[in-house]
Amino acid sequence: MNVKPLYILFITLIFSTCYHAQSDFERYPFLVPDSNKIENPSSIEKIFNQKFKSDSSGSQLRIFVIGDSHVSSGEIAKSLNAELAEKFGDGGKTFLTLNKSFPSSIGHTGVKISSSGEEINGFTLLSKTTIDKLSIKDLSGDDVTINSSQINQNHTIQLKFSDELPGFYISSGKNVPPIHSKGVITTTKSGGVVTTWFGVIGASLLSYNVQMNYIYPFIEAFDPDILIINLGTNDCTGPNFNLQYINVEYDKLILKLKKNAPKASFILISPPDFFGYNGGKYGNNKMTGVMKEGITKLAKKHDLAYWDLKAVMGGDSSMIDWVKADLGSRDYIHFTSEGQKLIGKLLGKAIIDLFKED
Repeated sequence: MNVKPLYILFITLIFSTCYHAQSDFERYPFLVPDSNKIENPSSIEKIFNQKFKSDSSGSQLRIFVIGDSHVSSGEIAKSLNAELAEKFGDGGKTFLTLNKSFPSSIGHTGVKISSSGEEINGFTLLSKTTIDKLSIKDLSGDDVTINSSQINQNHTIQLKFSDELPGFYISSGKNVPPIHSKGVITTTKSGGVVTTWFGVIGASLLSYNVQMNYIYPFIEAFDPDILIINLGTNDCTGPNFNLQYINVEYDKLILKLKKNAPKASFILISPPDFFGYNGGKYGNNKMTGVMKEGITKLAKKHDLAYWDLKAVMGGDSSMIDWVKADLGSRDYIHFTSEGQKLIGKLLGKAIIDLFKED
């Protein structure tokens, strides 16, 4: 019997197991584990404890991530959700017209909604409508039995099924004109975390305050428990950027978001390390330190949580290491898909670490 192939297979399996057992901090030694923590975390701890206490099975915690190009692909939000779902459960899935994952008008042709993992036991339709105007069918085309329905305070409609389903079709009822909607949020019986996102390439605090008012009705309809703000990279490159700019524009953004999401707790993310031209020289952008200072002060002023992404990355010029590890793009500003996934995972770990002792 030739044992050499078996020996090679055995060694390969051992190596593969050891490799996958590595933590991210072991695999990427330039990361700083001691910096991977949520600062001023009391509001985040409170909302997670409220949602996932022992007698609250089926609770759904909604997270909305907003930002610039770092957020636009959704990789950070999806990775964050996957990490949190491991501990707190899969709460469902969001389909927003904002992200072009759901039509803005529901007609007689059924829109298919599929499970993200656990089977679906209901959904919230982000629309000002009533149950009698909707047609809900299972994947075989039969009518779904609705166990309960209610209109929420933000005028969205919430339905619960009598049975769990792997998916369903939603359409407007017979003789009902098309129904305007901002999207759907599915729910699961066991409950857990559901995360959505919106990001725009080149977005800044100023653009969110002045040019992007269309996003706020979506935030209000989604009704997040946690709002994560990942902005600042584009602000740091602006000609008029200083601490006063942060105090005015970031404060204005926080107040606008609080108006549209009054129950939400916040996590502010300070900008990552990145490179650009400063004083005619290409190098590490030093204005990220000013943004961090402004964010820290605003977080304390409004009692918000914050996370220092640059510190976790490795500090000044750490983007060089991220590029070498294929986590950062060759422009030394953006991240690869794997880099974005790592950021979401690290943020998820930082949140989970708040509950390790419990």
